[in-house]
This record gives sequence, C-alpha cells and structure tokens, in this order.
Amino acid sequence: MADFGSQDFGKRELKTLFLKNIAIQVRFRFTGMEGGYLGMAPRFSRPGDVVAILKGSKVPLIVRNHEDHYIIIGTSSIPGLMEGEAKELCESMRARFEDIQIR
Repeated sequence: MADFGSQDFGKRELKTLFLKNIAIQVRFRFTGMEGGYLGMAPRFSRPGDVVAILKGSKVPLIVRNHEDHYIIIGTSSIPGLMEGEAKELCESMRARFEDIQIR
C-alpha cells in the first residue's frame, strides 16, 4: 500500500488524484528507447518516432518524420533527458544536434 505520509486526503482530493491518473493513462504509455531509456510517450507514438529536445522547451517532444519535415506527436517524460542531459549526450557523440523543420 502506498505511503502518503501524514497527509489526510478527503474524498474530493482522492477523486481528483484518481481522475488525473486516468487522464495520464489515456494520453500516455510507457515506452523504451535506444540507449535503455524508459519513459512516458504519447499514446499515438510509434516505432520510428524521434525524441527531440527543442531549444527553449521544458520537456522532450516526440516528433515524426513526414516527407521533408517533422510533425509533433506530443510531449514526453523521459528521466535522464529532462535536466540538460541531452547536451551531455551530444557532447559524448551518443546523440546529435540537428536543425529540423516542424509544420
């Protein structure tokens, strides 16, 4: 059983937590990526989609190559890529910087 500390949840708070959890499960799914990363990606992502860290973005995006440009599939949550680690990956040649066009 989860330990919520000494916080006393009322029915309204529990209902809110439950509904937020359902919303997350409907919108996202667990996914694995090259390099052993695990995270949450949009439900409609598929193999071949790309994790993109856009300059100024607070979260990694999942994008899909479409002809001569990319389309945004949605946001993601990928521990190990959300606190500036992507720059370190590029510096170690395990990832690369690339200019892309999004439509």
